[in-house]
Amino acid sequence: MASEDAGDGTAATSPGMAVGSQLAGGMSMASLMAGLLTSALYTSATYPVHRVKVLLQTQDANPAILSGKVKRYAFAQSFSRLLKEQGPAGLWRGNTPYLLRHVPSVALSFTFKDALRDALLPSTVGGLLFEG
Repeated sequence: MASEDAGDGTAATSPGMAVGSQLAGGMSMASLMAGLLTSALYTSATYPVHRVKVLLQTQDANPAILSGKVKRYAFAQSFSRLLKEQGPAGLWRGNTPYLLRHVPSVALSFTFKDALRDALLPSTVGGLLFEG
């Protein structure tokens, strides 16, 4: 519990607990949220390229391609072929599990990087080191 009722209707904060926008260890909630948002946006925006990459990498395991019923994917035609065969939604097929795996790791990395930078270089402001 981060705060307890002090008896007069105000909340007393316990030492060592997260307060306001700070998480334990000095990490800020703003850094975490910024990491989550930017990671989700760029991952979703670039996911069609990832989808084509995975199709190209796994086509040797596709029985329809191995039997010759379906032609192999070539990179130059991959996007148009994927749109034709699966529609626009096919470009983002599998995006949700990928987001669930990728976004938290990037957001935590972003947050820990900021906390580590602040801990090791406490005299930095806005990424610039001021000399004394």
